[in-house]
Amino acid sequence: MAIVFDLDETLISTSYRQYSVLCALFPDLKLSNYNDYEILRFKKSLSNYKWVSKYIKELSRELYIGLYTPIIENPKYLKHDSLKVDLNLLEKLVYHEKKKLILVSLRKNEKNGLDQLKNLKLFPYFSEIHFVKHNELVNPKVDVIRKLKSKYNIEGYIGDSFIDFEAAEINNVPFLPVHSTIHDTFGEKAKDVNHWINKIINE
Repeated sequence: MAIVFDLDETLISTSYRQYSVLCALFPDLKLSNYNDYEILRFKKSLSNYKWVSKYIKELSRELYIGLYTPIIENPKYLKHDSLKVDLNLLEKLVYHEKKKLILVSLRKNEKNGLDQLKNLKLFPYFSEIHFVKHNELVNPKVDVIRKLKSKYNIEGYIGDSFIDFEAAEINNVPFLPVHSTIHDTFGEKAKDVNHWINKIINE
């Protein structure tokens, strides 16, 4: 049996990294403090671009992406991420429950992603790690999950975003939604990642 995990906002919190990047890109703006940023993004499910556009009306999406994308996965900012998952529970899944854990994440820089997993002590728990690039035209995770399903009996897909939900839904894999710190996509259906792991362990 295998379980698929998303990374950002599922196993780790990334909101302070994103906020730090925005502050670095736009140092002259009087941006909201971090707590206000987090609350506003969560309540209104604003993207970072829409949030910054509240301050810079003339900022094009193309220019914003050109500024943001090259540095969001820089180790200087990745160090701001923190664990949401309890590593003891991952250990139970792997060594006591004998589950195969698979990571599928939208990341551009595979090396920095792997280094971060090692720094956060997540790396040893995953049998497979798939970093796939963002694609605004198609959901790149759909094909990854389809291929994984041909190899494993996937018990569940734990993730925080609509991209995760869609990849699971299209491939007929049970989806377990996780609370995000930056959007409220699934409302009351979303639970803490450790809630879902405990549920799997206790079933």
